[in-house]
Amino acid sequence: MNKYKLKDICTKIYSGGTPSTKEPKYWGGNIPWLSSSESGKDFIYETDNYISNLALKETSTKYVSKNTVIIATAGEGKTRGQVSYLKIGACINQSLIALETDAKKVDSLFLYYYLKNSYSRIRSLSNATGIRGSLSGARLKELIVFIPDVSEQLKISDLLYKLDLKIQNNKKQIEILETLAKTIYDYWFVQFDFPNEEGKPYKSSGGKMVWNEELKREIPEGWRCIKLCNIFSFIKGKIPQKLLEQKEPSLEQYITIDVANGGTPLYCLPALMPYCNSETIMVMDGAASGDVYVGIDGVLGSTFSMLKSKREDISNSYIYLILNSLKKIYKKANTGSTVPHANRKYIENMVIALPNDCKFLSRKFDEIYAQIKLQKLLIKNLNSLKSFLLPLLMNGQVIIK
Repeated sequence: MNKYKLKDICTKIYSGGTPSTKEPKYWGGNIPWLSSSESGKDFIYETDNYISNLALKETSTKYVSKNTVIIATAGEGKTRGQVSYLKIGACINQSLIALETDAKKVDSLFLYYYLKNSYSRIRSLSNATGIRGSLSGARLKELIVFIPDVSEQLKISDLLYKLDLKIQNNKKQIEILETLAKTIYDYWFVQFDFPNEEGKPYKSSGGKMVWNEELKREIPEGWRCIKLCNIFSFIKGKIPQKLLEQKEPSLEQYITIDVANGGTPLYCLPALMPYCNSETIMVMDGAASGDVYVGIDGVLGSTFSMLKSKREDISNSYIYLILNSLKKIYKKANTGSTVPHANRKYIENMVIALPNDCKFLSRKFDEIYAQIKLQKLLIKNLNSLKSFLLPLLMNGQVIIK
């Protein structure tokens, strides 16, 4: 292993800036502009905002080339110390530091993985103790790193990047399947072009529509209106007595918003706790109130309610798609001025149109979400493998031949 300071293996270490938001001429251009709030992404392929050439010329923001390591130096929660890798050229703000590497000493992709594995050590360099804290470029430059020769670095970064590509591909498959399910739902339940007895789209093929006074629109003949409270019931999650970081045979995953979004789980005893077997769950408290998830197994966290189906012909995935289609409406009815809360009563009294028997429709949606659940399991296993290998490879305990 070779011992260096970070400044010894980088040709440039610098931060950027934020063009004035009071100057419209600086915004809406074609140059990607990255803020620290986006640094939670491992690989940056796009940004939320774009700036103009004039902003790059007249302000303190800096342009960073593709394949450069980025470190967040300030931000709330986990932001400070997060490491990203630019897959595009982009400008950065003042809360990000770019590391341009010396290719003779370090592979930029290897450095990205090395610093990802050094997250706690990087955060410990903070020169402030407040909620946001901060990391200075001067302190980062003095960070000690132990790295192998470049030839070995390339083998390590190649292996880890292949794992990341597999994870990205599986995530893309999930996006495609989610889009497919939502498109089918819209086609069948908004446009009413579900398959008729001949397999043709019902409404477009002349299927009979009748006016429904309650919904103030036409619905297919034979369909009826039903309140959501007659489709599912709310079961609120609970706070466990104790949470543990390590999985044991008697423990189950505790579902939090972080876990629902693919984060690292904690574990608890399932006794006397509501347990979720892939039912649809809804966030009841906080900024994400009203968001829904499906296909997660584990002990239900106190932030969530589980939506238990009351009908055998309406599946968990069907309930998820119903609520996802209504989310923009019922979220407007959230209560609470400081901390938002999902409005259970409002949701229960919402009315939708359904056919008398939903088994066929539920089965189609279940097929799609079974594939999504499989893809999520593959991602979980790949992430576990990467988390296991990363420290071993960085510390030289595992050598690639």
